[in-house]
Amino acid sequence: MIRDTPFLQKGLRIIVPATILALVASYLYVESFNVGYRAVVLFFGGLFFFLGCALFAGEIRQFLVFAALFGIPLQFGYHVIHIPLVDSEVQPFASGIAIDSVDVILLLLYAHWALLLSSTKRLSGITLGNPVGGLLLAWILFCLFSSFWLSKVLKYSVFEIVVLFKGFVLYFYLINNTKTKEDLKVIVAGLFAGAVAQAVYIIGQYVTGLNYTIHGDLQTYVGPEGFRSVGFFGSPDSASAMMSLVLPILLGVLLVNRNRSLRLFAATSIVLVIIAMMCTKVRATAGAVVLSSMVVVIISYKRNRIPLRTAVAFSLLGLIVLGLFLPISYARFAKGTWGEARLPLAYTAANMFWDHWLTGVGINNYQEVLKEYLPAKLRYSWHYVVHVEYLYRLAETGIMGFLLYYGMLLAMVVKLWRGLKASDSMVFITALGIFAGMFGSFVHRFFSAYHYVNLYIFFCALLAIAVIVEKYRNNLMSEKNIGRVTPK
Repeated sequence: MIRDTPFLQKGLRIIVPATILALVASYLYVESFNVGYRAVVLFFGGLFFFLGCALFAGEIRQFLVFAALFGIPLQFGYHVIHIPLVDSEVQPFASGIAIDSVDVILLLLYAHWALLLSSTKRLSGITLGNPVGGLLLAWILFCLFSSFWLSKVLKYSVFEIVVLFKGFVLYFYLINNTKTKEDLKVIVAGLFAGAVAQAVYIIGQYVTGLNYTIHGDLQTYVGPEGFRSVGFFGSPDSASAMMSLVLPILLGVLLVNRNRSLRLFAATSIVLVIIAMMCTKVRATAGAVVLSSMVVVIISYKRNRIPLRTAVAFSLLGLIVLGLFLPISYARFAKGTWGEARLPLAYTAANMFWDHWLTGVGINNYQEVLKEYLPAKLRYSWHYVVHVEYLYRLAETGIMGFLLYYGMLLAMVVKLWRGLKASDSMVFITALGIFAGMFGSFVHRFFSAYHYVNLYIFFCALLAIAVIVEKYRNNLMSEKNIGRVTPK
């Protein structure tokens, strides 16, 4: 007779639920093939996600943060409301309201945070990260309330405002739950991994000649300049801009860090990102990367992080890389894609701003009001958004929204500049990379709308890092995890 031992009781409590769960999972796996490719992808994505949770159970919060940041370029999810705007380069903002993987993971992170707060009953440490957070929230609220009396199509404004609040939710969580240098490393690693994964995917698109997005859509349009990879999200401009903001951090690791393995990883990643940006054929991004790389080299030398010979060597290498982009830029100009309609579109945006100079036409309504201002010769040929972010913001949000938005960017840059005084090399590299990336982006914005869902969410993570590096520089963070119990 088998005794009912405690071990057997414990084993049954584990084996029986596990068996039931395995049977249910097996059934769902088989049924997913009948639903479609998205169900299969979702199944395997969930499988690897929970495997990661099991492997990193001791640091589950850090794993979830990494997964959320890695998922930003993917934007893999489901549209609760889907009303796409026709003939628009900024269609994702106007296409409806979606729930994606980042939203789900953030929900889990906030639930975990709520449990911690309920157990400790301490809310004193919660912050907005002012002035950056205050300006971000003020800008979002301005867009929300002004849209009710300004927007020609209110639903489009609501679609974008939902995304703006999602970005704020990510920013708010990161600044309040990054307590150690290890937490900061996880954030940066998540951004690295997402950018490098997208670079590999873009190169694969170019090699195969198939522009499948992560959503399974195949983009077949090939312009006069030839095939261009579109990345996970279906936008070469968005993918290239995101990679350009990460590349300066990778360059900082390669220049300043003394760990050979990390430097090798950074060098490999830089090569992949540069090749991927060449595959997107985005000319403005190449210029932004050159400028940001120059900033990284100059500041690293001025702060005595690298010797003069290293600065000269990397400057010469930068000129070589710039030379690689010149044939691509020339080919796009030679084929007639030099942006012949961009000046009329800029003139159109300026006229729209002068007519609504104080508060603009309403967030995400530029495309609708554009019909009233677009020159007759362009009404059926290039019904696109203006390729200058500064004019775009002025037209949609007027002087008030413009000052709030770029005031936030200025406050971010100031915090990053202060972070450059950190003695820790990792914090210095992070602050330097994002500072340089922002410097390059200010030039890039003259040639791009800079208006994409994943790019905005990604940017909110960079906003949070700017606040975090200043906290670390001011000795408000610790080296190791706070509250961790050391075994005796």
